[in-house]
Amino acid sequence: MRAANYAPSVIRKPEVLTKSKGFKELLTACGLTEDLIASSLVDDIKAKPHRRVRELELGADILKMRGTEDPAGTNNVIIVNITQEGANKYGIKQNGEIFPGPVTDIQ
Repeated sequence: MRAANYAPSVIRKPEVLTKSKGFKELLTACGLTEDLIASSLVDDIKAKPHRRVRELELGADILKMRGTEDPAGTNNVIIVNITQEGANKYGIKQNGEIFPGPVTDIQ
């Protein structure tokens, strides 16, 4: 941004540029579309059935399914129930550890 002679205020807050309509139009013109990102992310998740935490986190961020901070300071706890079948399918043990294959010795 400095090399392109943007104003110091834009350099300090790049979202002024990156969230602008013109910037988004430029990304689309270059081929970086929401469809490309979504389909690439889905393909990557499907290719890594057991090691896809980062991809799922990125998808959740894109879909605004998780916040980056807790503004109220409540530290909410989310409880997720996973069936035995789901745990076996994704290699999840009862204590939350993840293994590369189906688990048969859940305690």
